[in-house]
Amino acid sequence: MKICKECGKEFSTRDDRVKYCSADCRLNHDKKRRAEYLHNSYYPANKEKIIERNRKYYAENKEKVAERQRKYYLKKIWGDED
Repeated sequence: MKICKECGKEFSTRDDRVKYCSADCRLNHDKKRRAEYLHNSYYPANKEKIIERNRKYYAENKEKVAERQRKYYLKKIWGDED
């Protein structure tokens, strides 16, 4: 019996290389690992480039961004997209 590295449940497997009891646990672990990488490594190293890229995109797409925000808030508040 092995113990899942994500949820801690005991599970049996025929393959010694398996670390997670299910695909959901494996995907959850991968999602957490990617988030940690972005937060701890990628973002700090590229912070200025990311901020500049976002400013440039917003300046070039003001109407598109405003429309997307309008649709989001209308849907959130009223439950529809109009």
